[in-house]
Amino acid sequence: MNGEFLRVLAVESFRNTPRALRMLQGLNLPMGALWSALVLAAALSTLASVIQARLIGLDAGTSLGQLMTSPLSMASIQLAGLSIGAWLWYMVGRMLGGTGQFSDALVVVAWIEFLLVAAQLVQMVLMLLFPFFSALVGLAAFAGFVYLVINFTKPMHGFVSTLKIFLVMFVTISVAVYLLSGLALALGLIEPPVAPA
Repeated sequence: MNGEFLRVLAVESFRNTPRALRMLQGLNLPMGALWSALVLAAALSTLASVIQARLIGLDAGTSLGQLMTSPLSMASIQLAGLSIGAWLWYMVGRMLGGTGQFSDALVVVAWIEFLLVAAQLVQMVLMLLFPFFSALVGLAAFAGFVYLVINFTKPMHGFVSTLKIFLVMFVTISVAVYLLSGLALALGLIEPPVAPA
């Protein structure tokens, strides 16, 4: 794997997602390497988020601000989120008749996270130079994330309906966020919302 491979893989992820999936599968990474890639993706995402939080001057008194000052805790949460996301991508797809493997979900989740980190780095540079365009990059990154999830799901699980994938993705993410938020609240990782006086 070299820079040219990564460039082609990035282009094909948006232009020809089935080929990009075959390229990722063709790496034949053992499970240990896949988990290492996921850990690296979580670490890089955490580093980028901490730097970005300092650039925007995030209030350290808030729950999010406190989390940003504890990179190890944030990286652990990132890794847990990516792991759960990969498992849900595999399990929900299989429940609906998909044929994807857990290893496919792991490598795709790690790859998408690397792409999001790259977008985040571009956003940080633009934040210093052209703040307006930085916000546009953020929106584009979110749209790209949705696009990649939908279009990697099709060849991974053998689905064809974009609308069905989008609806299942929306429901799955909503339920997962609700349950994980409740868990984080119970563990004291986030503060309960305070009603305005």
